[in-house]
Amino acid sequence: MPVPPPQTARPPPLPPRKTTQTVPLRQPSLNTGTASTVPAPPLVRSRSPVHLPLYRRLLFPLDDVEKIPKLVIGDGDEVDLINERLHNLIALALRSYILSWYARFTRDRSLLPSIYSTIIRPTLSPILTEIYTSPDRICDFLLLDLPTILTLHIRTYWEARAAVGVGLVGDIGDGYHARLPLLCVSRSTGLSDEGSEVGIVVGGGRYTLSPLYLSTLSSTILHQNKEPDVQRLMAREVLARSIFAGVAKRMYEPWFWYSLFLKFAGEPGDPSSRGTQRRHGESKDEGGARGKKIDQIVWDHVASILSVLWGIWRMAISVMALYAASPAPSEFRTKHARCMDSILGVGRETTGVDGRAGLSAKTWRARLAWSVIEILVTLIGPVLDRLIPHLFHVHVLTPRTSLRLIDTVEKLLFPLDGYPGPSPIDPTPDEAADLKAKAEKRLGEIIPGPVRIIFCPTPTDVVRILEPISDPSCNAHLIGMVLDCLIATMIPDLAIGNTVLSSDATNGTDAEKVIFPGTESPTEVVSDHDLEEDLAEALGDG
Repeated sequence: MPVPPPQTARPPPLPPRKTTQTVPLRQPSLNTGTASTVPAPPLVRSRSPVHLPLYRRLLFPLDDVEKIPKLVIGDGDEVDLINERLHNLIALALRSYILSWYARFTRDRSLLPSIYSTIIRPTLSPILTEIYTSPDRICDFLLLDLPTILTLHIRTYWEARAAVGVGLVGDIGDGYHARLPLLCVSRSTGLSDEGSEVGIVVGGGRYTLSPLYLSTLSSTILHQNKEPDVQRLMAREVLARSIFAGVAKRMYEPWFWYSLFLKFAGEPGDPSSRGTQRRHGESKDEGGARGKKIDQIVWDHVASILSVLWGIWRMAISVMALYAASPAPSEFRTKHARCMDSILGVGRETTGVDGRAGLSAKTWRARLAWSVIEILVTLIGPVLDRLIPHLFHVHVLTPRTSLRLIDTVEKLLFPLDGYPGPSPIDPTPDEAADLKAKAEKRLGEIIPGPVRIIFCPTPTDVVRILEPISDPSCNAHLIGMVLDCLIATMIPDLAIGNTVLSSDATNGTDAEKVIFPGTESPTEVVSDHDLEEDLAEALGDG
C-alpha cells in the first residue's frame, strides 16, 4: 500500500502592503546611483567661466569685469559697447585663426590672453583712442586723401589704356605700373625679362599686393615689446595673410565692385530708382493733361513753382542753421581750405571732361557746364570749407558708425555663427560679364536726366564711368595706395616727412618725401659723405 507524501504546512500570509503615499519621495543626490533623503545644498555660482561671453572666456578667463582693460579709453555707454564689440571681434579672430589649430597640440589656454595683453592691446589701444578723441585725421583722409587717390587712379588708368591702344605696352597692368610703380605691388607669378635693363617683370600673372610688403607692414604695425618671437610670428601671419591678403584678394576683382554697386543701387529696372519714377510720373502727367482745362494747367504749374521755391527756402534755412552750428573759422584748421577741389577732381576725371587721355572726344557742352560748376563752388567755397567738415564730424564720425563698421566686419569675416564661412565661389566669366552688364545698365538708370544729357549722352559714356575698376592689376594699385594712406593716417609714426632739397640746376622747389622710420634719405647720405670729405681735406691741410 503506497504511503502518501507528507503534507507541508502553508506559509503564513504576508503583512498588508503600505500605500505609496506613505513612502517618502527620493531626494536628488550629488552622487549618481544612490538615494538620499538629505535635501540638496543651495546652488552656488561656479568659478568656471562657461556662462561668460566669448571674449571673457578666451581673453580674460580670470579677470573681473571691473579689471578688464579698455581698448578705446573714454567714458559713456557707447564707448563701453564699442569696447565690448571690439573684444568680441578680436576673440573671434583669435579663435578662428589660432585656437583652431593650436588646441590640437596642447590644452594650454594662456596663449590667447598673452597675445592680447602683449601684442594686440598695446598696438590697438593708442591708435583707437587717438582716433576716438580727435577724429580730424579720419576726416582729412575722407575729404582730402581718398578723393586725391581716386583722381590719380582714374587718370593713370586712362593713360595706361591709351598706351595700350598705340602699342607702347602689351598689357594695361604693365602700363599702369610703369606710370605708377608702387613698392607695395608686385606680380604674383611670372618670369623676369633678362634683356630688360629696368627689370620689368613680363609674362603670365597679374599685379597684387606683395606678400613681403604685407608681412613687413604687419611686423611694423605690431607693438614692439619683449613678447616671445612665436607670439609675434603668429600675430604677424594672422594680420598679413588672413586679414590684409584675404580681404584684398577679393577687392582686386572687378565683379566684387559690380556686385557691391548693385547691392546698394539695386537691380536694373528697380521701380524705386528716381529715373524710373520720373518717367512714370511724366507719362501719367502727359496722359492726364489732355483732359485738363487751361486754368487747371496754369494752377498746376504755379503750384509746382511754389513747391520748388519752398523747397529751396527750407534748404537754405537748414544750410544756414548748420553753418551757424559749425566751428568758427578761427577755431577750425586751415587744412580744409578748398576741400572741394579734391572732390571736384574726382568728378572731372569720372565724367571725362578732359577727354580721358585722348580716348574720348572733348565736348564744349560738358566743359562749359563743368566750368560753371567750378565757378559756383569757388564762390561758396568758404561756406563749404566750414560746413562739409562739420557734417562729417556730426553725421559720419560717430560711435554709431563705428558700431556699424564693427558689425559689418564681423559679418563679412565670420558669417557662420562666429566662424569663418567657406570661401565663396568666384563667379564664372559669363557671370562676371552679366554682373558688369547689370551694373552698367543700373548706372544709366540712376543718373539724373540733365547730367546724362550733358556729360554722358551715349551708352558708351556710361560704360566708361565704370571702366577704371575693370582691371584687377589696376585695382591692386588702387588698394595699395588706399592701404598706405590709411595706415599713415592711423599711425603717423610710420610715415615721416623729410624735406628733400633740390639742386640749383633743376630750379625745382622743395618737395616732401615719405620714408619708413629707421632709413635715411638720399640727401642725408650725400650730406654725410660731403662732410666726411671736407673733414678729411681739413685734416690733410693741417
